[in-house]
Amino acid sequence: MMTHVVSMVVDGVSHFVKTIWGLQERRWSYTFDAVTSAAVSVTVHLQCFSHHVIVHDDLHSSTARTWISG
Repeated sequence: MMTHVVSMVVDGVSHFVKTIWGLQERRWSYTFDAVTSAAVSVTVHLQCFSHHVIVHDDLHSSTARTWISG
């Protein structure tokens, strides 16, 4: 009888630990996904911003050259 009770307690603790472990893994997975998404978003925005600055700078320098030489 006592071994049966101990077995049930150990089984219950085992399920509890597996559930907590699964929730922890899910939390880390969601955190990793959020950080990855933020990094991609920042990279894309920086790339677009640098492209805009380069194009904008080229337009101003070519306009200045045309104005000076023309």
